[in-house]
Amino acid sequence: MTTYRSILAALLGMATVAHAEEWDLTTCQREAGHHSPMLGAARARWNQMRARTRLDYAEQLPTIGLNADYARSEFADAPETEQRELFLQAQQEIVRYGATPPSRFAAKHQEQAEKARYREAIIAVDSKVRQAYYRLLLTRDEIASRDELLAYFRAKMDRVQTRLDAGLARPVELNEAELEVLEEQSRINNLQRELRALHLQLFTEIGLVGKRSLRAIEIVGPPYEQLQLLDPSEADLPALIEEARANRPHLAELVWQIGEQQHQARSVFWQWLPHVGLQLTKEVQDTDLGLNWSGNGQTWKLVGSGRRSLSSQGLDPALDTGEGWRVMANVSLPLFQGGRRLAQGAEERARLRELRQDRNETRNLIELEVVEAFYDLKSRRENTQILRRRADVARQRLDTVEELFENAMGNLNFDDIRRQRVAVNFAEQSYFAERLAYILAAEELRRILGRALNSEFYKTP
Repeated sequence: MTTYRSILAALLGMATVAHAEEWDLTTCQREAGHHSPMLGAARARWNQMRARTRLDYAEQLPTIGLNADYARSEFADAPETEQRELFLQAQQEIVRYGATPPSRFAAKHQEQAEKARYREAIIAVDSKVRQAYYRLLLTRDEIASRDELLAYFRAKMDRVQTRLDAGLARPVELNEAELEVLEEQSRINNLQRELRALHLQLFTEIGLVGKRSLRAIEIVGPPYEQLQLLDPSEADLPALIEEARANRPHLAELVWQIGEQQHQARSVFWQWLPHVGLQLTKEVQDTDLGLNWSGNGQTWKLVGSGRRSLSSQGLDPALDTGEGWRVMANVSLPLFQGGRRLAQGAEERARLRELRQDRNETRNLIELEVVEAFYDLKSRRENTQILRRRADVARQRLDTVEELFENAMGNLNFDDIRRQRVAVNFAEQSYFAERLAYILAAEELRRILGRALNSEFYKTP
């Protein structure tokens, strides 16, 4: 029975491996674009604000309504009367100019703010997915390197065992060799546990946890030496700064706000004009057509309307004037409003100056971020190359010390070997840590540049 279960487990394991999906970085990014909860929430908020803006604009669309009127009256010196009328009424705003109404301005501002937050969410999600992906690859690569070192220590332990059997070594030497193997195996076990946690972190950033089985997904990628990382030169720095500015959502929002605020500051002029109303009505049989031009000192608009009577009963014949036209006009000039218009104009201009200052400051901060990330990337790259060489030299020194000790040369003892082994471990850890820091620096520069907004994996507004 035990043999049967072992065979069945092996077959199931082979089937799982055979049907495993292989996901590279491109697949992870594409799936994040579909499943990321952070992106979904940001997209929903943006769509909500877009709907609210469309609702505010709805008054500019045509309106058509069916109306019914009923009136019944009775007076002492007049007979009882009853009136009924059914008519169709339509209205369409033709043109509007002047200041933007406060409700519409607030709705458009909220829509632009949520659009900027959505674009920022795209950049953040893409950066988190890429970082988690590279952490996973590097940890797997570190495990492979540690396996090589473990094989080295096991080979040494075998040599010591052979020498001990021949009477050329002491038992304590075998104990030291065993300790080296156990310590290295412990490091590998810790890295493997960390690797499982990194798998879960990557799928959490993508948004797949709880949605599907993750065991059938295998993350694949090239070795560290073949990774395509950012490596710009000093000559590319001005172009990188402009790219970061062009892709920064907050800066784009500020530019939009400045354009709107310029319009608002100019529209204060309209408030010095009188309130005007002009209505032109043309009556043709049972249909009334009209144009209404009005201005309240802030918003001016031209509206067309029509009314067609479908049926009527009991209406006073004197009200039926037949065909013709009618013009009505009114003008109201506010002479003094307590300095309200001057104060509002000063407020709008001050707000415009504030937005321009924010824009300039944001542009400067973006340049500083790009420059700092650029030089940090260069430093990390150089440090990685140096620490790789230092780790290689530390291994060579360990080989030399081991050889001298086994041949009883150089007056070496166990403490010398142990110190060199610690030096190898420290050099390896420093290299792996700096290599990760180098990749994260490249990803930080990519995030600052906002390159995720140009990716095909996300729905970019």
